[in-house]
Amino acid sequence: MATGIVSIGLRESGFDVVAHSLLAFAVLAYVFLAVLYVLRWVRYRPEVMRDLRDPEKSFGYFTIVAGTGVLAVGLLDTRFSGASVALMGLAALIWFVPGLSTPIGMLAVLSWSVGALLYAGIAVLIILRIVHLGLSAAEFEPTYWVSMGALAISVVAGTGIIDMTATPMVQAAGAFIGGTVISFWCFAAWLIPMLLAAGVWRHILNRVPLRYTPGLWSMVFPLGMFAVASMTER
Repeated sequence: MATGIVSIGLRESGFDVVAHSLLAFAVLAYVFLAVLYVLRWVRYRPEVMRDLRDPEKSFGYFTIVAGTGVLAVGLLDTRFSGASVALMGLAALIWFVPGLSTPIGMLAVLSWSVGALLYAGIAVLIILRIVHLGLSAAEFEPTYWVSMGALAISVVAGTGIIDMTATPMVQAAGAFIGGTVISFWCFAAWLIPMLLAAGVWRHILNRVPLRYTPGLWSMVFPLGMFAVASMTER
């Protein structure tokens, strides 16, 4: 996800050579990870099933959908457009098989609306958790940047719906989606300095050691997605 979205952002900014290099690396990484996941499913199926039943781990599997979709977008304007279509189909199949039979305009608006409502609900739960239980500096992991990335994804998706070929559903929801997209972008922009300040509070004021952890990668995708969202808002 991280490499793919950075590649797309660089391509949109005109840095084609670097963008294509990162895209090639993303393809290799995707194939490598796909092989590893298949092997893990074959050799350690009980552990995989246990992860899927664990709320703290199962949510991470949605990155397969996001990563597949981002790679599909990256390959769309290349000579591998056929692979892009196949990957997008795979992402849709993993995400919601019954939705494949629904008209694309209605499905796009429905999915975006559900995603926006789920984000609002989860945000409320997180705030309530922090208010009632508190949050220590050690607990403030880089994964909290995903809260900003989710808003940026909603901006990109909403803009894509507005730019779709006009259908009754898209026309009916266009004005509402357009206003909501602007609000989401503004809120995402406001979250960036707040998250940076929280990082200062964590590492400087509370002296939590700044060392490499896999969770740091969760900062790359939200920042890259916000950059792409900002380009769509121009």
